[in-house]
Amino acid sequence: MNRNIRLHLFLSLVGALLYSASVLAHTPVPLKFVPEKVITAVKFRMPALQLTEASVDVEGTVIMYVVMGNTDDGEFVLEVTAEGTVIQIYDREDYVEHIED
Repeated sequence: MNRNIRLHLFLSLVGALLYSASVLAHTPVPLKFVPEKVITAVKFRMPALQLTEASVDVEGTVIMYVVMGNTDDGEFVLEVTAEGTVIQIYDREDYVEHIED
């Protein structure tokens, strides 16, 4: 199946979930379904990052991707909008503390 078709199907699913729930928090997403704009933004900010996992947070009409990965310096978490704007970069341990608060 073509990547664009898979992406369209995934975004359609997200849209359906938006319609049925106002908040969708930390839903795991296969890396192959993360939009290219998000991947490009992550690689621009942290070229050495090896992506390991991703999730999507939806609140109202805002879609935020949480992308995790490793470098030689440790594990990192990036919050990136669906449009490809990096909002925040966390050390993985700091991120875990942040979401637990």
